[in-house]
Amino acid sequence: MAYLKRCGLSLLLTLLVLCAAMRSEAANSIAPYVSSPIFMTNAAPPNVLIIFDNSGSMNQMAYWEEAVEHSEGDPWWQVDVVPTTPYNPARNYYGYFVAGTVGSRVMYSYSSNTFDRDPSGEWEGNFLNWLTMRRVDVARKVLVGGLATSRTGGGNTTLIGEDPVQSGRSFKCKLGFTFMLAYTPFNDFSDRYVGVKDGYLYVSKDLDTDPFEKFDYKYTIKVQRDSTYADEAFDFHDGNIAGVMQKVGDKAYWGLEFFRNGTGNGENGGYI
Repeated sequence: MAYLKRCGLSLLLTLLVLCAAMRSEAANSIAPYVSSPIFMTNAAPPNVLIIFDNSGSMNQMAYWEEAVEHSEGDPWWQVDVVPTTPYNPARNYYGYFVAGTVGSRVMYSYSSNTFDRDPSGEWEGNFLNWLTMRRVDVARKVLVGGLATSRTGGGNTTLIGEDPVQSGRSFKCKLGFTFMLAYTPFNDFSDRYVGVKDGYLYVSKDLDTDPFEKFDYKYTIKVQRDSTYADEAFDFHDGNIAGVMQKVGDKAYWGLEFFRNGTGNGENGGYI
């Protein structure tokens, strides 16, 4: 019995010591370990170097590529161009359009050559990001908020989809009628070809002809953004559409490196 009492007393003392040590550790401040040296009066802003890919591949679509599909039973020359990565409604796609959340997607209508946010609209913003965003659009959105018509500080602006200078950067795919019914205004149970070219979205019901040659509808890839919406306010800074560079501002020293292709001294390779 005496042995058990001694063991119990030892265990109690051990627990008391551990509790005291934990309280002492919690009371300590991390400040002494992260303070600047006493001889430094001003902390220097960090240097941030952005290495930006400005090759032609940045004009490819951000979320899908073209793939050739041959349906069983069709003649060998009849093929469909389909997206390599179909639209996934459970995923949020980043881009100029506001995606919303699963079960509460943001909708748009199209008028006056612009997509405008509209609860009664039939274009889903998340789907439009998947369909129309190029890689360069996504990069612009991250860095500076996107390609904008103006930055006058008014709290709203229009973002513009890329119109590549490089030729041949057009992409198309066939979408089944279930996608068209769910995320677009087209509700006639027909498959369609859609395509992105020169800053426009093309839609064609003719499945045997290139949608850029024969199309039913042609939409300018422009979207109105407005900071008065709670879920858009984060994308603005000082009343202007903004990205990482505007939000960080002069808190860092910025550098930009990109690839320059040419001949002669200093005309080829990385350029800062």
